Amino acid sequence: MKKNMKKNKNANAGIALIGLVLIIVGVVIGAYALAINITERDKEFNTDIHSHIVNARYSQDPVVIKSELILAKQGMLDAGLTNDTSGRFWSWEQTPDNSMRQQYLQLDQAIGMCDMLLSMDKDTASYGAALTNLQNYIYDDNGWADEVAKSAFNLSVYSFTTIWAWVLLFFVVVVGVVFVLAGE
Repeated sequence: MKKNMKKNKNANAGIALIGLVLIIVGVVIGAYALAINITERDKEFNTDIHSHIVNARYSQDPVVIKSELILAKQGMLDAGLTNDTSGRFWSWEQTPDNSMRQQYLQLDQAIGMCDMLLSMDKDTASYGAALTNLQNYIYDDNGWADEVAKSAFNLSVYSFTTIWAWVLLFFVVVVGVVFVLAGE
């Protein structure tokens, strides 16, 4: 009888050890995904797209604003964000306002506002108001003008580290916890 208890205790310890290994693997997967998201994904988005939006927002020159908006749009296109790319993962969230088609339309409208500013006399109050409106269009209480692009970029270009690594992490850790509890 004592032999069987010792065998069961060793088997339970082995199960708990497997669970602990699974938890460690889950933590490594999460750390890897987080590191990629911080070092690669966010850096790439900020360099190729968002920095141009920020430069456009804080510029006072419509020529610079227009140039920066065009560069931001080109960065989105270069990243493979087509009109059909959505900034949401679930199908029921993929509404027209979360599509890159809407994002490109908004950027084209802002570029058109730049053209309007270039045709205005800079010494008028209406020019100052129009410039302020354009800057507020690029950034307002709802956030930056590239919010949809950021979500779409994260989901389409870095889908593994944005979604699937975290799903895998969750399941590996849950299974690990189950093994640890079963091994006690």
